[in-house]
Amino acid sequence: MEVEVSHHDQSQTAAAAVPVEFAVLGDLHASRGGRALRLGSPQQRGILALLLLRAGKLVSPEELIDRMWGANPPASARVTVRTYISRLRRSLDDGREDRSVIESTAGGYRLPLESQTLDLALFEQLVAQARNARLAADVTQASALLRAALALWRGYPLAGAHGHFVEHERDRLDQIRLGALEERICLDLELGRTDDIVAELIGLINDHPLRERLRELVMIALYRSSRQADALHTYQQIRALLRNELGIEPGPRLRDLHQKILRSAPELSTQERYSLEPQRS
Repeated sequence: MEVEVSHHDQSQTAAAAVPVEFAVLGDLHASRGGRALRLGSPQQRGILALLLLRAGKLVSPEELIDRMWGANPPASARVTVRTYISRLRRSLDDGREDRSVIESTAGGYRLPLESQTLDLALFEQLVAQARNARLAADVTQASALLRAALALWRGYPLAGAHGHFVEHERDRLDQIRLGALEERICLDLELGRTDDIVAELIGLINDHPLRERLRELVMIALYRSSRQADALHTYQQIRALLRNELGIEPGPRLRDLHQKILRSAPELSTQERYSLEPQRS
């Protein structure tokens, strides 16, 4: 038996199938079908950010309160969380009647991403694909995938969201971005693009002056650009800075590189004979 479906019902079904696109790699943003959705106050955005960062896992009201307000939440915190969730649903569901984007259970709330999209999840997927390509010795493809991943970043993460947890998460995400950027620069060095990345590395060092990995990369880039004296000067800069700021010496990897540059070690000339791979845990 055929069941006739009205044009109105078909339109509702099509609308319900359109996912919400979430973005956290810059200002916190949500849209459906290209139309931006209103996310409310900075604290309300903070609730949404927490649910997104938990990647579809259940988040209890107690955890939401703790992450939003820390050790001294207001007396109305539980009611405030319920209010924010209700307002977010009205905005994100956008008239849908089949199911809410934010699910509720007896234990709390979750925002499943199976039918939604999140730029952070896509970033992580592209980085993983890049690493697989590198393992398969496809350096050009690995570089392209990392460039695509890094292009998803639109600024400092979680902009517009407020909560006790936000600064920690911003710093964590920014470190993830910086690690992927260092991996992309390693690939550029392997592909012989030394002249193109020296200026980029110097800019990154200005933003992260104590990060030894960046100093290592710029020393290699300078050396391969026939700028051995500049490479050695870079080492002296980071050594003086670490002594003055932290009272420590450069790490063994950087010290070893310094010695290799001093004696113009042959293995510095090519990626195959000197590992530029980042040390990941």
